[in-house]
Amino acid sequence: MTANYNPERSPSIIVVGTPAATDRVEASLRSLHANVTASRDVSACAPLVGSNQSCVILAGFGVRQSLRDCTARLASHARTFGVPAVVLVGEGYEPERARALYRAGAVGVFTWPTEGLLLSRVLENLASSIKHHGYPDSADAAVGCSVQARLASLAPELDPHIRVKDFHVTITGVVGSLAERYDLANHLAMVPGVRSVDTEGLLLDTDVKSDATLARRARAALHDADRTETKTVGVSVRRGRAVLAGTVEDHDELAFVERLVAGVEGVRGIDNLLAVSRSQRVEDEARADKAQHIVDGILEDHEGVWVTICGPVAILSGRSQDEIPIGQLEARLGADLGVRRVVDSIDIRA
Repeated sequence: MTANYNPERSPSIIVVGTPAATDRVEASLRSLHANVTASRDVSACAPLVGSNQSCVILAGFGVRQSLRDCTARLASHARTFGVPAVVLVGEGYEPERARALYRAGAVGVFTWPTEGLLLSRVLENLASSIKHHGYPDSADAAVGCSVQARLASLAPELDPHIRVKDFHVTITGVVGSLAERYDLANHLAMVPGVRSVDTEGLLLDTDVKSDATLARRARAALHDADRTETKTVGVSVRRGRAVLAGTVEDHDELAFVERLVAGVEGVRGIDNLLAVSRSQRVEDEARADKAQHIVDGILEDHEGVWVTICGPVAILSGRSQDEIPIGQLEARLGADLGVRRVVDSIDIRA
């Protein structure tokens, strides 16, 4: 028998646990406009489970008995009616114990309250999946169902293929950017019980073929972010892979720059050669400001050319209506700031 799932009807959900726990879960489900029934334990909720339910939730942080045994008993009732049995666990729940809950019949194990905001959407997706594909017949199949429901909530436009073997998850499909792939991998790696997540099979959907175009887009993204450290970071691209060079103040800035470039459509990978040095970054930033003043004085007709300093190299980015006098700039920047090379990455717009 399968659940009588109707997305146009307010879902009926049973939450099992102590009153304090069930109240907290019910509050997180308000966006579903759900009809929530609370039950103090599995034995009391068993007569309530039926095909009219959308989900049964075991609030593990509010269960006093063995959570694995409670999960197995709850799942046996839920499986009969094709209703997903979901378990909520607290932060830092041991991975092997989470895997035991999947082996006991749980369709999803969620960290509470970290995933509370995502829970209502995932429950809808789980109910729909079980309606169409049936109750998972193994722990790996249950993990795959749970991951699929999460992805449908995080990236609804994604149509991935998911394979799970011994709790190792492999995802293939097409995503819009490298940053999206990073985000999905980071989120799914925190799913309780998952051993690893391989997203290398998520290909990037892009028609950008020019490395020069990608480099310009990446530099523009750094400039538009309006962060001072971007004056000291240079980007080059080879075969779709961005190479980051220069200096940043600390590891937070390093992560910021890498994430920003990863979000540029068409970037297929990143080689991060950035040095973390507060003193060098401050020195390079001061040199970049002086170089900007020199460039503004030499280039009279431009729409916003900016300068990035990476050690002895100055990189010019932006747009200009005239050809750039590289020789004159190298001579002036070399004499005043010790720059040995000027890289021109400016768009000439006549």
